[in-house]
Amino acid sequence: MRFLKCERDSQGDLKGTYSHEIEYESMEVRDRYFPKEFESSEEFNQWWAEHGALWAKFHSMVDGRFLHYFEYVEWEGMSEPQE
Repeated sequence: MRFLKCERDSQGDLKGTYSHEIEYESMEVRDRYFPKEFESSEEFNQWWAEHGALWAKFHSMVDGRFLHYFEYVEWEGMSEPQE
């Protein structure tokens, strides 16, 4: 999990806003915690019982939207990727 604050924004409307990013090992792991949009599993609910206060503090600083992204490739460095 990462807690992020936008410092620069090419359009300017997100500068100064916060977001949190949760990274899962796979979509299967994500689906284990959140089987459907707006539905959490019992396993996640147990985690929430232990860590919910911290999560709630972070969540109070973001707009509440949930976006799911799938990373196809990780590319580090400034050179062209090798095929």
